[in-house]
Amino acid sequence: MDVTRNFKTLGAEVDAPKTKSQKVYAFLCMGLGYFGIHNFYIYRTQRGLIDIAITVLFIMAIGLPLFFTGVLANALAFIIPFLFVWLVNVGLGFYYLKVEAPKDGKGDFLR
Repeated sequence: MDVTRNFKTLGAEVDAPKTKSQKVYAFLCMGLGYFGIHNFYIYRTQRGLIDIAITVLFIMAIGLPLFFTGVLANALAFIIPFLFVWLVNVGLGFYYLKVEAPKDGKGDFLR
């Protein structure tokens, strides 16, 4: 029985606040984690903005030297670091599936 769904008090049903899903959080991390979408989903805006900044800075820090030195003078100079960031987020997504009792930005447990 899921006690987070509703409570019965003296014959009346009261809806409990809806919590965010841990599975949705993990799958958002796997698919769109480089944009920080998973952190925006659980009300952690600052962390989401940091994810975007880290992604852009990492891709530029690796991609620009590869592109301008001529090692990879095409789009692969930027795609390879992007794929690395994506793979890291896929790994984090699997980790978030296994974590017990994570909380969102408001302090509520994910269901």
